[in-house]
Amino acid sequence: MSAALHGLRYAGDDYVVLSHQSEPSALSIYCSGKVNGDVLAGLPVLQPHIVNPDRQATDKALVFLGEPFRSVWTESVQLKAIIATKITGGKVSLRQSPATLIFAEIASSTIFQMPGSGSRTLAALKKLFQELPVYTLELDVDLAVNAGMIHDFCLHARGEK
Repeated sequence: MSAALHGLRYAGDDYVVLSHQSEPSALSIYCSGKVNGDVLAGLPVLQPHIVNPDRQATDKALVFLGEPFRSVWTESVQLKAIIATKITGGKVSLRQSPATLIFAEIASSTIFQMPGSGSRTLAALKKLFQELPVYTLELDVDLAVNAGMIHDFCLHARGEK
């Protein structure tokens, strides 16, 4: 969500619909995202859009990016790569990663978050991991620096840089 507020397009946070009709793409279904309290403190523009203001201190804020944010969210986005993020607090870096390792991490959290989704969901994820390059993005404490790295990567993936 932070990247969207720094100029990138946004389709979703944890939940998007994956499509393989022509090229791999992600379709927005909720136009929302979850934000940790420490990150939220650095994004005061999101405060009025929190859906769960009475949440516990340890819970993430749920933010709905409706009409006020129409310029940043998109209904669908073509997928060119899979980027797994790691919060390190160090300098931002992006490196190619073994698809099997990142698939195992994502698959386990997907099954945990979506009980009953089973083999069909895993098959769709596996197909993506076979088609797309996989990277790990180690995040900086500066949200704008992270967004800049993602922006540059997207330009490169589209052949614009």
